[in-house]
Amino acid sequence: MKVVSTPRAATIGCRFATHELAMQNKKRIALSIDISCPLRHHIDVYNGAHAKLSESKWNSFHDPYFNPLKPSAPDVVGIIGRANRRQVRRAQRAGVPLVNVMHNTPAFGTVPSVIPDYAEAGRLAARHLISRGFRQFGLLGYQRDRSQTDMNEGFLTALHEEGQQCRHKLHIPWGSDEHADSWHLFQQNVRRWIGTWDRPIGVFVNRDVLAMYLINFCKEEGISVPGDAGVVCTESCPYMCTSRTPTISSIDVAFTQVGEEAAQLLGRMLSSGRLRKRPILVRPAGWVPRQA
Repeated sequence: MKVVSTPRAATIGCRFATHELAMQNKKRIALSIDISCPLRHHIDVYNGAHAKLSESKWNSFHDPYFNPLKPSAPDVVGIIGRANRRQVRRAQRAGVPLVNVMHNTPAFGTVPSVIPDYAEAGRLAARHLISRGFRQFGLLGYQRDRSQTDMNEGFLTALHEEGQQCRHKLHIPWGSDEHADSWHLFQQNVRRWIGTWDRPIGVFVNRDVLAMYLINFCKEEGISVPGDAGVVCTESCPYMCTSRTPTISSIDVAFTQVGEEAAQLLGRMLSSGRLRKRPILVRPAGWVPRQA
């Protein structure tokens, strides 16, 4: 996967590689990640990157809307961020290396990136539900989301390898829970879907918040969790997975390690002047067993 042209990479190398020690003392790294959103794919990635940069003696600062073309940014030599196309263009125009930490962006594949191995998370979910004895399976997630597409493919592939199938799938539009009209339609669709289940069933849910909704609906429909339905999700946000009964089992997709690896990758890029062509996939940290 090509990131920038060879002349661009060479220019960046000449600009930065021979002055690494001076940069560490005088230059800064921008962390362009919105941390007002209290979700682990924001907060944990930021914390991991910040900690690793501090450990490596790099100075970093937080600016979720950082623009390297502004006059106030002459001392910035690298960016770690949830990058969109505009940010990529600005970084390339400024000659500033950028490491992207978001999968669900059109910029993915155009710059060096570090993301969780979402397909492996899906495989772990399938293996866990199979190990619990389930032989009927369901899948609930959002539409048009790259990370969830990878998780779904991993989940379905792992089931197939064990001679199992997922007969109950529901993909809902983003924002279904954000407005009154769409919320009522969302509830109707999920409740109707629950009514088609062959139970007992193991259900993989792509997001923690969807898992919370699903368990609520199951209770209201008289379906026991985890008796009639086992639920496993990803992200493992404590305030979503542990603040209710039953608590929700989840896959820890290692967002902190994503931030750490992004910081290390940027350091290598600044040292060598070479840009990594293929994305780095960080394997899940493991399984977090809870009641559901």
